[in-house]
Amino acid sequence: MPITVCGSSSLLTQVTTDFAPPVKDLEAVGYPLRGGRVDVVDGRNAAVLVYQAGAHTIDVSIQPRGTGTAPATLRGFNVRRFDDGDFSVWAVSDLNGRELDAFVERWTSAE
Repeated sequence: MPITVCGSSSLLTQVTTDFAPPVKDLEAVGYPLRGGRVDVVDGRNAAVLVYQAGAHTIDVSIQPRGTGTAPATLRGFNVRRFDDGDFSVWAVSDLNGRELDAFVERWTSAE
């Protein structure tokens, strides 16, 4: 399913998955959407949304809910895994853990 992601500054990104991932508008709380792509995680397509956080980026990988777990860090990046409706979500960034937790809180409370 092609998905067009409209980011800040009229950026348009089209990604293709077999599901429609949730996309959160977090620009008003300091996390503008910069784009999206499709990655393969554990042999399955994952929609990846890229948000800006100051000088850092946060990659948000989304797949239909599964049983995956995530380490707290991966190759020096902080990782947070959480569920959003029917989806498993991983937020990965070089932000410190507290800042990444704040992003996850904003994501989970947004509509």
